[in-house]
Order: sequence, then structure tokens, then C-alpha cells
Amino acid sequence: MEKNIDKAIDYYDRVLEINSKDFKALYKLGEIYEYEFDNEFNKAVEYYTAAAKFGYNRAILKMAMLYLQEPQMRSIKYMKYLKDLSNIDLNEVRLDEEDSSEMEEVIGLACYELGKIFEGIYPGDLTQDNEFIQKSLDMAPVNYAKSLTYYNKSAKLNCLLAQVRLGIVYERGELNRQRNPSKSIQWYIKASSSPLSFKRHPDAMVGLASGA
Repeated sequence: MEKNIDKAIDYYDRVLEINSKDFKALYKLGEIYEYEFDNEFNKAVEYYTAAAKFGYNRAILKMAMLYLQEPQMRSIKYMKYLKDLSNIDLNEVRLDEEDSSEMEEVIGLACYELGKIFEGIYPGDLTQDNEFIQKSLDMAPVNYAKSLTYYNKSAKLNCLLAQVRLGIVYERGELNRQRNPSKSIQWYIKASSSPLSFKRHPDAMVGLASGA
């Protein structure tokens, strides 16, 4: 089925005419302007920002990642956004199955990114003496124990990236952990055993094939 970008924009515009606070429509328009047009990034950010202001957690995660990764937008605000998302307790939120699944994914990804931050992993275009990294390190010094805590929380929320990371940690004995082939294999299996192909991570299958 061919994309019809103009129709999609028209559809979401009409949704917003009915309800200007429809954060999912705002977010979808942000995605369209970011990924379907070459020079509409600023417009995309406007839509993401609006969706985030209405409390849409996927948009809040998106803004956090833009503040972390986009050179022209870098701001330590990303840290608060990620921490706020990571602190959401799913047991205290009443959602339908679809929204609950989305919330789990968003919280899991936020925890994964915090795991990276506490491990000292930042975007590759930055060097350790960069002011942005220095400010980030002041707020979140490298702490492998905290990194593992966030990776574990993320992995338990079914984040494949965190499950693979833990598989690697225990395969290689990283983050001050002892090598533990059994734990490594357990995490690789979790990240590769879904009946749905898009929920199986190729790196986990490589890890299993290598025998951890």
C-alpha cells in the first residue's frame, strides 16, 4: 500500500480541528514532518513539543532524546524527562491494554537510556571534555551499580535493548560483574524468543549462537 502523505496530514489536521489536544495526532504529525520531509524538522519539533505538553509520554521520551542527541537542541533537560518517565509506576496507572503496552515500552526505553548515561555512554559526536557531557556528569556521575539497576528495570519491562545489554554484560564480565554464562544466556533467550519477529533482537541470536 502506497503512502499518501498529504492525505495523512489532512486526516490528522481534521482530528485536531475536532480536538486540539489530541496528543497522538500531534505526535503523528511530528513523525510525518520529521521523516517524510527534508526541511521540516523544526515543524516536527513543534508538534512533538505540543504533544509532550499535553502529557503524552511517548512525546516526552522523544523530546528527551532530541535534547540528548540533536546538536542544535542539546539541553540537560533530557535528564529530568528520562527520570520522570522511569519513575512512573505502572501499577498506579489505569490504562487499556494498548496504552498500557505503550507505557511499558516508553518507561523501558527511558530506563535503558538512563542505564547508558550512568554507564557513561553519550552520543558519539561528543568528547568527554564537552560542556554538555560535563554538566551531565555533574548530575549523573558514572555509577555502574545504578546503570545495572536501570538496565534491569528496563529489561524486566521487556526492552530488548536492555536484555541484550545485560546478556553482553554477563557474557563479558562488564560493569564490575563477574562473567556468568548462565545469566547471559537467560537474557539472550528473553531477547530472542518472542514468536513475533520484530520482538526478537538479532544481537541476542548472535549471542546465543556464540554460546555466550
